[in-house]
Amino acid sequence: MLHGSPCLTERRWQRWHSTAPRLLSWPPAPMAPGIRANRAMAQLLGYTPEELIGVHYTVLTYADDVHLDQKALDQLLASGGRGQSVEKRFLHRDGHSVWTRVTPNLVHGPDGSPLGAVVVVEDVAEHRHRYAELSRLALTDPLTGMRNRALLDEEIDAALRERDRDGGVIALC
Repeated sequence: MLHGSPCLTERRWQRWHSTAPRLLSWPPAPMAPGIRANRAMAQLLGYTPEELIGVHYTVLTYADDVHLDQKALDQLLASGGRGQSVEKRFLHRDGHSVWTRVTPNLVHGPDGSPLGAVVVVEDVAEHRHRYAELSRLALTDPLTGMRNRALLDEEIDAALRERDRDGGVIALC
C-alpha cells in the first residue's frame, strides 16, 4: 500500500501498470525498495513482473548508461513533474543490451510531496537500426558499397584535424 490516500493511489498505480505499453516505477524507499514493472516491460527484458519486484534499476541498466539515469533523476526532481526523455540501454536477461527511450514522471501524493516516479519506456532498437542503415546508405555507393564523396570528405577533414592536433603527415592512396 502506498502513502497518502492509499486506495486512490494504489488504484492509480495499478491502472498505470496495467494500461501502459511498457512501464517501470520506483517509489522511494519508505514505500518499496527497487522497481515495479508491468508485463510488457518485464517481457522486453526477458523477465516476469514478479521477478523484477524490488530489483534496483541500476542492476537492469547497461553499466555505461547508469550516469544517464542519475542525470535524468536529478532533472526530474528539479522540475517537480515530467523529466526529459533519455535514450539508454537496459540489460536483457540473456545479457544483450536493449535500446530504449525513457520518459520519467513524478507521482505526487495528496500533500504534493513526491511519492515516486513512473517511467514510460519505449523500445527504440528498430528506430536506431533504421537510422544507422540510412546513415550508411547516405555515405556509401549503393552499387559498390564503397564510401562516397560525402564520407571521403568527412574522413579527410577528421584526418586533417588529427594531423593539426598531433602533427604528422597524411597520404591519400
